[in-house]
Amino acid sequence: MSFIKNMNIRNKLFIGFGTIIIALIVIAAIGAFNSWSINRNYSNVLEHNVKRYSYLQALSTYLMDVRRVIVLSALHSGQFPRLGRIDELQGEADAAIASATNYINHYIANLNSEYALGRITEAERLESEAQANMLLAMLDSYVDYVLNPVINYARLGFVIVSQAGGVDALGTAERESLQTLRYESVTRLLEGQYRMAELETVYSSMMDAYQEYMETVVEDMNNVTSTTFLILTLISLVSVVFAILIAIFISSII
Repeated sequence: MSFIKNMNIRNKLFIGFGTIIIALIVIAAIGAFNSWSINRNYSNVLEHNVKRYSYLQALSTYLMDVRRVIVLSALHSGQFPRLGRIDELQGEADAAIASATNYINHYIANLNSEYALGRITEAERLESEAQANMLLAMLDSYVDYVLNPVINYARLGFVIVSQAGGVDALGTAERESLQTLRYESVTRLLEGQYRMAELETVYSSMMDAYQEYMETVVEDMNNVTSTTFLILTLISLVSVVFAILIAIFISSII
């Protein structure tokens, strides 16, 4: 105390205001760090978690494309005006399947990335990855059991009509063959509905798991934001009190 009393007023003010400035720098540093942490968390959500949601949404779109192609092929088996239309549908189906498979693989890669960064546990990664792999296997099975046979039936129907010289020139045997192809197509389609229902159940489970995970992420981010605000508020109050005490202390020794 005697050391401070022996200082001149300039040094006393320098020590007092210097202490206040240091306290303000500490507050600013804590605020900047917490702001950076919050911004990083939001960036991670946009970069990784939202991507995973976009993959699932795109997957749903391509599964709808597959169903559309199958229904169109089954209901019009043998009635295509040209072979190119069947090839076009085959191309659309192949593209939809390839895109769906691609997005599932992106989804799995995203899970592994999230796990490597420590954002999800190994149990969460393994569970979600198992669902994605199951979806891939079910999609392959659906292609082999429903999609490819239905397209082939449509192609065979076109061949029958073409060889007969048109629908009006079809004989009894050809008409019965076409009827059989249509029956097989629709049968495959109806039986395939069960497989598609199973596939969509797995897809729904993946989407539900993602939504549950995002609810946890949002809750954690809200907690971090609230905690940061509370800490900054407390530090600001303490700094104000500290500054007042320093001002009183300086005035008492001047």
